Amino acid sequence: MRKFYDWSCEVLADICKKEEIKCVIHCHYMQSESSSIKEKNKRLETKQRIKEILTICSKTFLWEDTTQGIFSAKNPYLLSEIVQPLHLSLNIDISHSFIALNGDNLALKNHLEQYHSYADYFHLVDSYGVEHDSLPLGKGKIDWSMVKPFIGDADFIFEIDLQASNYLDCELMINSARYYNEI
Repeated sequence: MRKFYDWSCEVLADICKKEEIKCVIHCHYMQSESSSIKEKNKRLETKQRIKEILTICSKTFLWEDTTQGIFSAKNPYLLSEIVQPLHLSLNIDISHSFIALNGDNLALKNHLEQYHSYADYFHLVDSYGVEHDSLPLGKGKIDWSMVKPFIGDADFIFEIDLQASNYLDCELMINSARYYNEI
């Protein structure tokens, strides 16, 4: 898995350089070696792995947070041990952060206060804060009027789970855009 991750990062970095674009990637996946927050050696190992990927291309990748593990809002050391020292550019998935924080809007606000200045991109998607539910904005429990000022002028996408029967129907994204613009 690690060889594939390294290889795919090299391929993505090459494409991004040629096309002059950025790419959102995940630092790790659930139930991987980077799932344990408590073990400092695992956190530092993850930091070292990210450093290795940054040598491939330091300006191309936007690192997306996860719902669990070392690269999630659950990790109280993420900012001080990884994001700040490596000057990482982030993609904050608002629903991932909210789920990691057990559906707590105050905790989400505190998280965004600390992390939004590192975010170059956001995934805007609502959630009940329990599992990865990918809801349209206004259909979950996220306080979007609190979140919106943290987004500011950053780029974002409404990453709503479209219906499997018709991926061409993006009405849920359009409704999310209306909701967001009305805040």
